[in-house]
Amino acid sequence: MEKENTYFIKLNAEYLAKWILYVFIFVSAGYLFSFLENLSYESGKISISYVLYYLAVAARLLIAYCFLKLATVEKKFSKSAFFIVLHSLFTVFSNFIINNTFSSLIFVVLFSITQFILDMYGGYLAYRGFTNLLTGLNDPLAKSWKIRWYTVVIINFLLLIGSLISEVFINNLEKKSFFVVSWFSVVAIAVIIAQIYLLVILYKTSDFFKKVNV
Repeated sequence: MEKENTYFIKLNAEYLAKWILYVFIFVSAGYLFSFLENLSYESGKISISYVLYYLAVAARLLIAYCFLKLATVEKKFSKSAFFIVLHSLFTVFSNFIINNTFSSLIFVVLFSITQFILDMYGGYLAYRGFTNLLTGLNDPLAKSWKIRWYTVVIINFLLLIGSLISEVFINNLEKKSFFVVSWFSVVAIAVIIAQIYLLVILYKTSDFFKKVNV
């Protein structure tokens, strides 16, 4: 059964290479839009930041579409696509509610935790999808996806803790500002490294399947 599955993956190697490359492109675009969004917001260009925010959301939805294409070979990607869409829509909804109606601490905390769970589970399913494709064909690359997943778990947990701390101490921000800024500075560096690492292994995965011979 395992040999049959490996042969099936090899038969679809060119197809996998194409759609994984598209994932690489849309992930890169999403990172760029998010970076420019934060830059625009900090410089006071609010309307531009909103446009860039929705472009980043669109990039995530396109990643979900690519995952649906990959799901014809590895089923884990279909579930991952569902949670990516769910997370994206929930994030848009929660940001709208918080920014336009109310920002009660309990709701902010609940929204943050829900976003965290949806994002993490969608990411976990994607990680399983890639490792299922690669195990037995390229074990070192499969291990790279495993390392990336554990790194993301740690980073996202630190981000969640930092966000909750910021909200809890929002009224005493002057006293906690050094701690909060230091916390997010360290995590921001880790996020950048993790993002670059993701792009590297996405490209390597696409390139690997491009070179696979049946």
